[in-house]
Amino acid sequence: HWLVCVQCCVRAPGLFSGVNAGALLFCAGSYGLTSAGPGPGCGGEVEERVVMQRLWAWIAVLVVAGLAYVPMALLAVGLLGSAQGASPLTVLPAILRVPGSYLLVCLFLLLALGLEAGAQHLAEGVPYAGVVLGSFLSLYFLMVEMRMIGVLYLHRKDAIGWFQSSRLAA
Repeated sequence: HWLVCVQCCVRAPGLFSGVNAGALLFCAGSYGLTSAGPGPGCGGEVEERVVMQRLWAWIAVLVVAGLAYVPMALLAVGLLGSAQGASPLTVLPAILRVPGSYLLVCLFLLLALGLEAGAQHLAEGVPYAGVVLGSFLSLYFLMVEMRMIGVLYLHRKDAIGWFQSSRLAA
């Protein structure tokens, strides 16, 4: 089945055409993204379109999950002092302990990223100084975003529980 899907993907147009699409769908086949229907062919263009829609849906889900994961991972790495702080064993329990507050911070970060993109676009229109202005705007919005993550930790550090005395004693 996977060989047939790879052959179909080589013909698939778009960003994932060629060998990359074949490799993606080969991997995706074991996760239920491809159809396991009978027959020697892959079902024509209709099935290819369905497979690509499912693939794009999974990519969108993974992008959203990654964007939701990154702020808490940055906070964990900064506070715990190593890259091991970005481990899902550290980050996911912390997110699940403060879901409402964290969702609010993530929505604010999304808004800040949108404002930053708009400001960058406007800054590009300023001759010569646009690049410098855009850099300052990026730095400003980065500081605002990190401040919001820090405020979340400041107000919810007991719920997050990274530095509880029982955990440090062990």
